[in-house]
Amino acid sequence: MKTLRDGTAKRIERWKKRLLESLRETPNVKAACAAAGVSRQTAYRTRDSDSAFREAWQSALEASVDELEARAFQLALEGDSRLVEFMLKSHRPIVYRETQRHEVGLLGGIVLLPAKKEGAE
Repeated sequence: MKTLRDGTAKRIERWKKRLLESLRETPNVKAACAAAGVSRQTAYRTRDSDSAFREAWQSALEASVDELEARAFQLALEGDSRLVEFMLKSHRPIVYRETQRHEVGLLGGIVLLPAKKEGAE
């Protein structure tokens, strides 16, 4: 004879599975919870107390972001210059990061700083 616990455990496993499937599609926890029919609080509480679910959650998010990144690369290759810039900065920050250079000169112990541009306070 099935117990109430068996039914509850099956329901929990079903919403966990739906939530993880949804997270693999898009890294949006609110949407994944809605698809699974569970509150965000319940999902986060379960994630915090269940290490296997926590690992599966993280893996699903990473898979989703990998897909997003692949799409961004494709759009960049198709000519989206803003995405090209973003992707290069993300993956090669040493070469493409934005840097600011401040030159300081010393003359007889006095520090000379370049004048600030108007509105740069």
